[in-house]
Amino acid sequence: MEFRIFIMLYIPTCYAMKILNLGFKLFLSVIMILGVSSCEEKPDDLIIHKENISGFVQKGPYLIGTSLNLSELNSDLSQTGKIFTTNISNNQGAFEISNIDLASNYVEITAGGFYFNEVRGENSTAQLTLSAVSDILDNSHLNVNVLSHLEKDRLLHLVSSGTSFADAKIQAQREILKVFTFEKSDIANSELLNIAEGGEDNAILLAVSVILQGHLNVADMSELIGMMNSDLKEDGVLDNPSIGTSLINNARLANLEDVRTNLEEQYAELDVDASIPGFEKYVRQFIDSSGYEFSHFPIYNRTSVYGTNVLYLDSDTFYTTQELSLAAELPAGTSLKIVMSGGLWWYRVMPNGPKNWDISQYNHGIQYQEFTAPQSDESSDLSIEFSVPQGGSHIFRVEYFENMAESPTRTRDIVVVDQTISGSKYELYYPVNGSYGQNILAMYGDTLSLEKGVQYSLAAQFPLWDEDSLLCKLIFADTGLFAINPARMDLWTVQKDSQSLSMEATGKDILADMSIVFKHSGLGSLFKRDSTKILQIK
Repeated sequence: MEFRIFIMLYIPTCYAMKILNLGFKLFLSVIMILGVSSCEEKPDDLIIHKENISGFVQKGPYLIGTSLNLSELNSDLSQTGKIFTTNISNNQGAFEISNIDLASNYVEITAGGFYFNEVRGENSTAQLTLSAVSDILDNSHLNVNVLSHLEKDRLLHLVSSGTSFADAKIQAQREILKVFTFEKSDIANSELLNIAEGGEDNAILLAVSVILQGHLNVADMSELIGMMNSDLKEDGVLDNPSIGTSLINNARLANLEDVRTNLEEQYAELDVDASIPGFEKYVRQFIDSSGYEFSHFPIYNRTSVYGTNVLYLDSDTFYTTQELSLAAELPAGTSLKIVMSGGLWWYRVMPNGPKNWDISQYNHGIQYQEFTAPQSDESSDLSIEFSVPQGGSHIFRVEYFENMAESPTRTRDIVVVDQTISGSKYELYYPVNGSYGQNILAMYGDTLSLEKGVQYSLAAQFPLWDEDSLLCKLIFADTGLFAINPARMDLWTVQKDSQSLSMEATGKDILADMSIVFKHSGLGSLFKRDSTKILQIK
């Protein structure tokens, strides 16, 4: 059985209207509160719809088939886990992602693949990964390039430290450009730049791309970029001088005319009407203003396959009894032209002819000839002989034009001494080489440059018929500078202390010889029968 109780209240009309009005006002208040709450919660429900996001991936332009990911980021630039993938659609590096919905306006685009190397004019032999972080709320066209990649780690650090995204983008880009000596307050965001379009902003991008690439392979360039990112992340200042040296080496060795030609021909082949920006002035500005130390020169070893190298910088005296060579090692990107003048010489053509030398005709009128290395990353070598008066000597001028220099970067005078008759059986003489190395007693000049750690000979050949005697003495400024080996001491009577060495021999038809090694740098003097020489040990 169900009981219902009804309670009826009598409320006068005037009071009833007041209650109704109060209820209506409460209803409106609730509506307003809900409306305000709804507006405040909008960021959590934000949906950004993009019909398409497109752009270009460029070092030089990336190649068709390169994989590309677009990752959604939270406001702190951490990944949300939402990723969209596509591939680059042509050899301009173009990509497009269509019909995407995002709950955030921050994204990271990452591409890894092969690209056209604008410095070498050929496709890369390994893959390179580049990325860009951007706000896409008002932008649907984004490019990925070396500037967007270089600023990424610094940008993330600044945002994590409380800097707004917009301010962090500006600061990170400004600090990156400062590394390259570039300042432009109104430069566009890095992801809006394009090396195939004109304008100063795009010229800066291409200049940075060239300076990073130089003649490095992909692995070495990727390592250089990684080192820069790590160095700049905390304070935006490049602290490692070796990175600056790598950058200036790259810039000075890049052929800017070739870079322009390579890109123009590549885009023409793709049937693209590209406008390559004026990047050259920015590369030259970096070379002139960066202050980084340049270190990438050809290498001149003491000896080569063909003999003692007359280009070796620490030897100025050579002998006709030696096998002589003109030799250099050319690291990738370096160049070398040698100009020889002031005498007569000849080089062996075959067998064992010149390696990596283009040789001009000898000019008899001015006694002049050019030797140019056509390929870098190669060794250059040839066998050379000099015309010297019998029993005398002659001075030859050698000029080095390194790394496309228009004037000599080094100039040396070398002395070639004829010893073909000084070895007569009727007189005492000093052979060029002894049993243990190059003979110090035979070296020409008032000052002799010697190397620490190298074994030398102290050798004298006594005449066949008549007995002769010889006393030589070496005195050094420091103690413990030299070492001798009793097992390598032939027919010399030796006396020594910590700073001096005396050698004496008497006889006929004998070779007195011994070995000596210098343990550290220093100065000394050599006294022998008819001369005194200064010894410089380096």
